[in-house]
Amino acid sequence: MLPSNTHLLLAVLLLALTSPAHGGISWGDFLGADWSDAEAMMRENVSASIKNLQKFCTTDVESLCPNGKADVIDNKNSETAVTTWTSSSFERHTYKRFAQVPFGFGDSADNCLRSEFNQYESVGIHSNRLTPKCYNWIFKTQDRFNLYHEREKGDDKREGFVIFSTLFGMGMSAAVGYMIGLYQKEHEDILSFSNDGRQESRKIFALIALSIAIPACIILFTCPRLLVLMSITLIMGRAAQWYIQKKEDTSYSALSGDSGLVFAAIPVQMD
Repeated sequence: MLPSNTHLLLAVLLLALTSPAHGGISWGDFLGADWSDAEAMMRENVSASIKNLQKFCTTDVESLCPNGKADVIDNKNSETAVTTWTSSSFERHTYKRFAQVPFGFGDSADNCLRSEFNQYESVGIHSNRLTPKCYNWIFKTQDRFNLYHEREKGDDKREGFVIFSTLFGMGMSAAVGYMIGLYQKEHEDILSFSNDGRQESRKIFALIALSIAIPACIILFTCPRLLVLMSITLIMGRAAQWYIQKKEDTSYSALSGDSGLVFAAIPVQMD
């Protein structure tokens, strides 16, 4: 019935499925979601864990890793490894695995410490190479990073759902606006000479307005910005129908004026 709206909905589906795979969550933030705040809090936990890891694992690096003492003395990245997680320029999906997360001792010392951690886990408490406090803070850092990484993936899915729902709602609002214009035009043509018909038309429009107002109130309470977007597309749909109808009426009037037809009035005597 409305091919333009069909194309719009297909475009909506395509955008929603391809948008947020590895991007940000700006659309959810725009609509009022608190996902960014939750992720920032989890990154602070990771940062705090790395800071404690550096405190309790320095001795382990010096004693277990080749050139460990030199790495600790010469290392200048310890602070960066902590602050990068709380920086405003931090990019989501920077680290996809715990093996990529720097501890702040330098690449060689970090790899050495990670290897000792893996060995400690595989051997168990019988391994006395890694101190328990160092192991505990590496374990906590890993656990908090995994929680954050899962949160990132979950927020990506939520972002995709929000984009799809928003664009789908906007597309449906435009379709509703278009159909309201069609309904109004049909009733103006059919019922323009009937007072009862006009009253019936007003009742129907009142029911339509009520059916729109109820979900609009719910959306207003949950997400006012979404209601604004849907209202704009509703008006755009109505304006599109008015423009198309106006263009058709103009074309019809021009065709009638150029047809060369002559209408004659025949008087009729009324007794």
